[in-house]
Formats: sequence, structure tokens, C-alpha cells
Amino acid sequence: MTSYSIDRRIEIDAAHRVPLHRSKCANIHGHRYVIEAICKSQTLPDEGEQQGMVVDFSFLKEEMMAEIHTPCDHGTILSIKDPMIHDLFESSISRTIYDAVEEYGNCMIVRNYWKVYIIEGPPTAEVLAEHWYNRLVDRIFLRSDGLAHLSAVRVHETPNCSAIFMPSSKEIVEMIEKAKARLDKVKEEVPF
Repeated sequence: MTSYSIDRRIEIDAAHRVPLHRSKCANIHGHRYVIEAICKSQTLPDEGEQQGMVVDFSFLKEEMMAEIHTPCDHGTILSIKDPMIHDLFESSISRTIYDAVEEYGNCMIVRNYWKVYIIEGPPTAEVLAEHWYNRLVDRIFLRSDGLAHLSAVRVHETPNCSAIFMPSSKEIVEMIEKAKARLDKVKEEVPF
């Protein structure tokens, strides 16, 4: 079966730590992350703004900037399970952070001179690839009018080391069906 594929990359500078790691990675340190989103479609639109495109590169960039760059660039990415959370925030704020991560999958806190992005799992390249995939998947489906899907996210932690999150074909089909239902609901609420 014919398919088309595109990818877009962005770069961010962010700190993280892997608290249970038995080496220097348990300390806060930074990376110049390179994040690639790979999108696929079996057809190309033959009319409209995205005629002949899997998804417009500028649309893909906008979504990546909103979901990855803005919350994470020049910030610190931590796990909600990191004991450092208790050192950084008083207990009343910690409870709110836990609730936000549980409900939304992340929590961003910006204070005068620092930004912290908190996720559920340890901020390894593998976990970040899955996390950012989940943040982008519906948005890309909507931006392509339901014709394209996000097939994978690759995260380069260094020039020599990267991780890829790519759901199985079955999971992609299930996600597309759920996204189609959400797209239909949006179309009902906001007539075009």
C-alpha cells in the first residue's frame, strides 16, 4: 500500500536528571535535545490549503513548538516521582502538581528565574519520546483534517544517542479511531 511520510525537527535546551541512575545522570545536567516528529498518510489531499501535503510543515512546527519547545526549552524536566520535587516545592503545591500530572500528564511551573516541567516517568530519552508523542498525536490528526497521523517521535539526547517511540499498528488504528471521534465532535461544536 502506498504511503507518504514527512518529518520535522526542532531543538531545545533543557536540564533533567534520572534520580535512580547509578552514575552522573542522577545529577541535574543539560542536553541540546533534537526532537523529530514523523507523520504518515496513505493519501494526499487534492484540494485545500494542504493540497499535496501529508501535513503542512509549518503546522507541524507550530504544534511541536506549542507542546515541546514552549513548556520545556530552557527549563528543567523532572519526574513526579523525583524526591527533588519535595525539596523544590512546599507540600501544598506538591499536591497540586501531583493532581495536574495525573490528570494532564504534565505540569509546568514557571517562577521568576526558572521553569520546571514535570512528567509522570523518569525523563529519559525513551520516556520523553513517548510523552511528546502523546502530546502531539491528536493535534497533528486535527491539523491534517484527519488525513495524517503521527507515526513516531525520535528524541536525540546527544548527537550519538537517540530513542524512538513508535506505537504498534494496532495502537495507531485505535488512536486514529479515537481521534476521528474527537474530530467529529469538534466539527459538530464548531461548524466550518
